[in-house]
Amino acid sequence: MALSNDTVYVNIDKRDTLFVCNFEKIKDLDEEVRIPLSDLVDKIDFVRLETTEESYLGKWPGFNVTKKYLGARENRATYKLFDRKGKFIKEFGAVGKGPGEYTTLSADKIDDETGDVFLLPWNRKELLRYGKDGKLKNPIPLKYGTVKGSFDIKGDEVSVVTIAFRPENVMAQTFTTSGDSINAMRAGHVATTHGYFSNSLFSFGNTPGVIDFHAWWFHPIRNDSLYHYLPHENRFKPVFTLTFKEKPMIHTYMELPHHFLFSVSTSKQVGKNSFSTVPLGVYMVDKRDLSVKKIKLFNDFFGDADLYPFFCFKNGKFVKNIPAVTLIDDVTKMLEENKKMSKKQRSFLEKFVAETNEDDNPILLIGNLKR
Repeated sequence: MALSNDTVYVNIDKRDTLFVCNFEKIKDLDEEVRIPLSDLVDKIDFVRLETTEESYLGKWPGFNVTKKYLGARENRATYKLFDRKGKFIKEFGAVGKGPGEYTTLSADKIDDETGDVFLLPWNRKELLRYGKDGKLKNPIPLKYGTVKGSFDIKGDEVSVVTIAFRPENVMAQTFTTSGDSINAMRAGHVATTHGYFSNSLFSFGNTPGVIDFHAWWFHPIRNDSLYHYLPHENRFKPVFTLTFKEKPMIHTYMELPHHFLFSVSTSKQVGKNSFSTVPLGVYMVDKRDLSVKKIKLFNDFFGDADLYPFFCFKNGKFVKNIPAVTLIDDVTKMLEENKKMSKKQRSFLEKFVAETNEDDNPILLIGNLKR
């Protein structure tokens, strides 16, 4: 034990550093500390996506943001690629079960150098690869199948982590882009013992060089950890965990450069066979001084609106997509109520509203996490 206080302690051995937070000590925190987004993110850029019949997106697509590209994916819709200024480039594949087709995607990657797009379909034994022109290249075979997986590519090596329903199932695998196996790791204690597809694997990618993941087991809820998968050591490295005095509550983990975030909820029965979740709060642990706060994150770059931090931070970036009609309403209200706004900001927002139509593609707010 290298560092500790009455709430958090850090175990350090020859290989690993594990942060442990005792939820019993903080569960009664009532006061929420408002944390400005600027504490975590350097600046915010607005990106207006081109709206055409071919590029049109639904209200809540997921985005993968790189230095050069914006990738958008939705369930039962084709993957769409834009440049960083929002100009539509191409859509990839088709919805279906044939070669190069998919219905639901678990994860995606974009190669900034080549423009190649890699798509991991849900519950398949191959990683789809497309050129920037949208043409399907040779898919990368997976020796072991994936369900709700995440992946990373470094050079000619690919690593994949997936949920596993049995301890003997392979949960992580590393192989070459030609399909040759390098390593494979069975799930062991990280497996779920129930085959519920409401269980998920969350990987936010904010830690360079590893696949960070939290195996979110809703059935059953249990004590667990946020892990790093280390491909060449072929092991899961635990980095953060919660302890509960009684039975575990519903929880989700995320790692940022200088913090761990976690949310905790409890379940409430609302019908004979139905339950709903009741949020208890979002908490932040500072890696540097081990302080813990119950937080409310707000966007001080843009109108001080509250933000739910999970799913806003991914691959080292802050990405928030807002439907055009919602943004118009929010900005209009802001212009009416905020009397302290500078003339420059007011002029920018008035122009922004005037140039935005309700049926436009979502507008993206993008920033880089501070390191």
